[in-house]
Amino acid sequence: MDLTRTLIIGNSGSGKSWLAQQLAGPLQATWVDLDSLHWLSDEHSIARPRAEALGMARIAADEERWVIEGFGGSRIQLMDRVQIMDLAKIIRLSD
Repeated sequence: MDLTRTLIIGNSGSGKSWLAQQLAGPLQATWVDLDSLHWLSDEHSIARPRAEALGMARIAADEERWVIEGFGGSRIQLMDRVQIMDLAKIIRLSD
């Protein structure tokens, strides 16, 4: 199975970040959290200008190897694998 370019999507608290970190190391791939591209602050209250965030996502997606967590948008055609984290609300970490 080719995991060179993997997108992980799912609800908050579903384990996306954990899985992305676990995969990125052994795959020698860049780990990208799309929240860090979208938001200017850790409080997730100030969004980065859309054009700037999209430009940063494009740069990340142009890498040879990556694990991206969040929604892939226009770069979805570049992926080798999509992992959807769909856990019941009762067991998600944030609830």
